[in-house]
This record gives sequence, structure tokens and C-alpha cells, in this order.
Amino acid sequence: ALNNVTCSASAESETKYITAVPIDLKKLGVLSIKLDNVVLCDTPGFEDTGGPEVDVANGIGIIKALQMCKSVKPVVLLSYTALGNKMCYVRELARTLVRIIPSIQDHLSAFAYVFTKFPDNQKQSIHALVEDTYNNIQKEEKDEGYKALLENIADQTEKNVLAPDLLNDSRQELLKKLANPRNFIEDPSEVFQPFLTEKSTSA
Repeated sequence: ALNNVTCSASAESETKYITAVPIDLKKLGVLSIKLDNVVLCDTPGFEDTGGPEVDVANGIGIIKALQMCKSVKPVVLLSYTALGNKMCYVRELARTLVRIIPSIQDHLSAFAYVFTKFPDNQKQSIHALVEDTYNNIQKEEKDEGYKALLENIADQTEKNVLAPDLLNDSRQELLKKLANPRNFIEDPSEVFQPFLTEKSTSA
């Protein structure tokens, strides 16, 4: 299944459609989790260069797939090359996530954030970067979803930042953190809603 998962050094999403990768936790030695199997779903990025038609298809197809799941843990990948000034990518992401999950503030405890493509000398400053951005936008920022998402990222990175070295770090430890069923969304058919991104709505 991993043959269909593509990554690159580019800030542009390489994934064009949802790709499911079954993972047998027990075979990988993850024994402390009560789940035997999980399915890792790699989804396309939103508002990529594919155009509004692709965004609309993703907004319907991805949500239908999520709604059919027994439970879901959203894992948000935050790339160093895509964050932008004042973490503007997180603002765009928050707006999309609020469209997908209108009650997002009730479900932020289920989210996990994985930081990718960060230079080693920048990983220790991830929490400070998020916290500084959150504190600096308080007065002028009106987008409550953006503020809530930033606050949640700051809370989660205060003691533990998930910025794995995929070649050298233990995959078992990463899976333990991501596959803990206590932090899953248990009613995805009710929580996730079909959506359009802002660019597709205005197209």
C-alpha cells in the first residue's frame, strides 16, 4: 500500500486522492495499545493547484470515507516549508477544518500534530514559535477557529513535540502516540461534514 504514498521536498501536496494503508500494530510490536489494527489514510492537501473541481471532489470523497469509519484520529502534518509568515498556513488550515468539523472546539483533544521537514536546530523552538504567534494575534485576529487551533497546538507542544526523524526514530513509539484509542473521534458520521474550501466557493 505504501507504493501509492508519495512525498517530496516541495510545499505542494503530492497526494491526489485518499490512500489507505492498513497497519497491523501487533506485528509491529505495539503491544500496549488495545487496538490490533489501524488504517492510516493519506489525504490530499486542500486548495492545491488542481483547481476547484479537484477541491470539490476531495471535499465530498474524503468526508464520505471518514464518515464510514468506526473512529477517527485526525493527524495534521505541519511542514516547515509551508508554514509561512505568522503561521498563515495554520490559519488557512483552521478555516478548512472548521468547515469539515463545525464543532471543532469540542474535538481538538483528538487531534495530533506532526511537524515535518524541520531542520534539527529548529525543532526545539517549535513550541515557542506557536506560542509567540498565538500571543501576537490575540488583539487583531477575529478568526476563533484559527486561535483555537493555535492554542491547541501550543498546548500539545509544550511538553512533547512530534517532529520525528523517520529514518532513525522508533516507529513503534510514534504509533503508540498516534494510535491511542482514548483520543479518537468516536462518531465520525455525525462530526464530519462535506465542505468546500474558500477558493472553490469563490471560483
